[in-house]
Amino acid sequence: MDAFFEPGREILIARTTEDALAALDTPDAELAALARRARERCLAEHTAQRRAREMVAALEAAAVPAVGG
Repeated sequence: MDAFFEPGREILIARTTEDALAALDTPDAELAALARRARERCLAEHTAQRRAREMVAALEAAAVPAVGG
């Protein structure tokens, strides 16, 4: 998940028990702000247009050039 969201700003990552306990103690206002930022990123970056561009780029990268052309 930290490849898609900015840890500490848009997502909380708990790698240890202490991290999990700290996340559980996060104030509601901070959690709401974090959730808002994550939602804004999703709405801005995870669109059909963006996915189509990524697919075209992947297909172009995988394409084998025509022989003699």
